[in-house]
Amino acid sequence: MQEDEVDLIKLVKQLKRSAFYFRLKNEISFIFNNKIWLVLLLLLGAGFGYYKKSKNIPVYSSQMTVKSKWVDNRANEDLIQSLAYLISDRNKVELEKIGFSPKDFSHIQNIEFVYPYLENDKNQIFDSLRRFEPFRIVVYSNEKNNFKKTEELILSYFENTKQSVVYKENRGNALKETKKSLLTAINSLNNMEQNVNRLFQRQSQHDLAAIIDPTIVIKEKMNAELELIKIEEGLNTLNNYEVLSSMIPRLIPEYRKDRSMVKFSILFLIIGGILLRLIKKK
Repeated sequence: MQEDEVDLIKLVKQLKRSAFYFRLKNEISFIFNNKIWLVLLLLLGAGFGYYKKSKNIPVYSSQMTVKSKWVDNRANEDLIQSLAYLISDRNKVELEKIGFSPKDFSHIQNIEFVYPYLENDKNQIFDSLRRFEPFRIVVYSNEKNNFKKTEELILSYFENTKQSVVYKENRGNALKETKKSLLTAINSLNNMEQNVNRLFQRQSQHDLAAIIDPTIVIKEKMNAELELIKIEEGLNTLNNYEVLSSMIPRLIPEYRKDRSMVKFSILFLIIGGILLRLIKKK
């Protein structure tokens, strides 16, 4: 036990004679001797950082919830990332091609795609049951009243991609062909109904009812007309994307994390400390 205490005392004595100990001692003495100057430098740096932070342009955010009928979420995410890159690069030429004028994108700071499930749950990215669930688009802007216009531009961008245009053309052509067939069928059923009515007027209804059931023709006609209504609705809603909740103007900005006060305080402290040392040496 005594030998351990002796060894510890020797170690402390050796440490006190080391260059590291003298260096540390000098640094502590320098701090205590110049504490007023160092505190002033810290306050000056913090004040400068606060001034810079107060000049930052406020950033407002808003989000929309969108449902896609046939384009899956991975493809939608790629579309949003491509748009975000163009806006980040301020690529005026390419943005104008998709309908964004300089005035439309100059205020946008960023656009984010948010999956309909936890972002850290990577196993669900390829889950087929979630591929077409509603997703969110978050827009960060320097202007709080332009979100409605931005929403319209994003939807237009979605609907006018090559795959969307081809899908709508194919879908529209298929519905038109079905509509044409239904109109022909309804016209034939109308003629059949008129013929049946004429027969009933000429012959005994009781005798004809055993041969021809007029309700069958009426039911077939009603079914065809109901199907035609659905086709008309489909032609009026060819767009792939449906907005479930729209963006709204934001009143309170959400500033991004700004560490200007800390950064400038440390910078002023380092530069001021170096200058103080140089002055002290002279």
